[in-house]
Amino acid sequence: LKKFNVFLGINFPSLSLIPLIPGLTMLHLSIADNGGLIGVSVNNNGTIIVPPNSKAGTYRVTYTVCENLNPNNCSTATITIIVLESSMQLTKGAIYVDANTDGIVNLGDLITYTFTVTNTGNTVLNNIAIDDAEIGVTGIAISNSTLNPGEEGSVTVDYLITQQNIDSGQVVNSATATATDDSNNVITDISDSSNPADETGGDADATVTLLNANSNLDLLKRVSYADTNGDSIINAGDV
Repeated sequence: LKKFNVFLGINFPSLSLIPLIPGLTMLHLSIADNGGLIGVSVNNNGTIIVPPNSKAGTYRVTYTVCENLNPNNCSTATITIIVLESSMQLTKGAIYVDANTDGIVNLGDLITYTFTVTNTGNTVLNNIAIDDAEIGVTGIAISNSTLNPGEEGSVTVDYLITQQNIDSGQVVNSATATATDDSNNVITDISDSSNPADETGGDADATVTLLNANSNLDLLKRVSYADTNGDSIINAGDV
């Protein structure tokens, strides 16, 4: 989930309105150069409109201001627009640990989960925490609870395998990371598995840990034959 904020730095033009007629002098504003900010526009009241989900970055946008009654009386203004994007990516990896090294999946064995959060936006993220209901994790902090843009932090959690997990033959789960930016926007992201076998092409693949349990149960099948008519020949009617 991404949150966007826009900050404007404006260099206002000097426009000579001659003659200035009260109540009749009107201005027309238009974008002369969008500076790479696709879809940006300006109203005649001077309001700059930045499209939702614009790419994060710094843009220098130029617009023209003209007098309606004297269209040749124009000037330009240059605006610095900073689009701030608060976003992060949570990845989750899993490794099965045969705790007693007996080669059998049984109670006491572990799954070691590694959660990694990367700040993919251009704002600072604070109070980063991870929840994973399936394995009983709530509000666990990563190694760096504050991440600058481009930074990452991680945490490792050991999960004790249950009999239900063994019976199911696998553990499938996702986690959620939560953070706040400097504007107190709440940012969340659902984990994407870092295990290549889980890749589906999306950005929120569940993490699947297969448990190839050896139950140590042998199947013994007993059969018996009865010569129903006593003719010592196997034929229809015998059981």
